[in-house]
Amino acid sequence: MLFGQSKYNISLTEKGKQYVTRTEKNKTWVRCLSLKLSEVEEIHENPSTNTAEVKLVFRKENKTPFHILLSDDLKSDEPIKRTMSFRKTNEGWKLCD
Repeated sequence: MLFGQSKYNISLTEKGKQYVTRTEKNKTWVRCLSLKLSEVEEIHENPSTNTAEVKLVFRKENKTPFHILLSDDLKSDEPIKRTMSFRKTNEGWKLCD
């Protein structure tokens, strides 16, 4: 998973229900914003293990009213930088868990 999750006890209005992405038993997930890949900064491929470490930059888009629940670093308009691992398969490169 890219980013951590926080838990809040809230009641959704009809308007708020449009942001629900998943529901299980007594848990509901809501969309806070969208992330769009804006840049691939570096790729370090390791052919001997068929893996690669990739430095990516994401920009934040489509903030919902629920974005106020995010941590301060996610609320800002600053891009998010992450290093992610990929594995080369017969179907192409796949994100590692």
